[in-house]
Amino acid sequence: MLYIMEEYIKGITLRKYLGLYGKLPLKEGLRLLETLLSIAVELEKRRIIHRDIKPENIVIRDNRGFCLLDFGIARVLNKPSLTKTKAYFGPHSPGYAAPEQFRNMKKEVDIRADLFSIGVTMYEAITGKHPFLKGTEHYLEMLRLTETVKPLDYVIPGDTQRQLMGFITIMMDKFPSRRPQNATIAKNWFKALLPTVNAEGD
Repeated sequence: MLYIMEEYIKGITLRKYLGLYGKLPLKEGLRLLETLLSIAVELEKRRIIHRDIKPENIVIRDNRGFCLLDFGIARVLNKPSLTKTKAYFGPHSPGYAAPEQFRNMKKEVDIRADLFSIGVTMYEAITGKHPFLKGTEHYLEMLRLTETVKPLDYVIPGDTQRQLMGFITIMMDKFPSRRPQNATIAKNWFKALLPTVNAEGD
């Protein structure tokens, strides 16, 4: 028999938290973004793409730390793909997956797809609004909006030079070539902009 043993993580999902409180305080949002970028750096070292980063798969621990769960559709880039190359859609969660991911453009899917999902998740966590969906629940409409809608340039209180929102927006770019080219670059970019953000008054 095969047994899988997993750590029990006590807390609530980010989705439940947003349902209760609307959005994360900016200070917690910065902690979440740093955590997700650190995870992306480690995944990239191991040639893994999570492919399902979204509020439902993030748990806020009782000590206010964050955990990323559910590697059910993760892909190991140096292993054979289980998705048929001719399949029109690749594994994804609509509204959070990058266009190249849900379009099953295998050669273009790398850690930048996870950066896209991190950008969408952070926009929603900090603003309380999804950047693309506008309330739609229709599957194909979600994909169309993800490919076509430009997120509103939301003003984050404390983002004194608007570099944080600029960074999140760039991670959500429709074209992977316009996003940070790897997770380490993204994390270093985030560290560089931190001094311009004042989260204490949030």
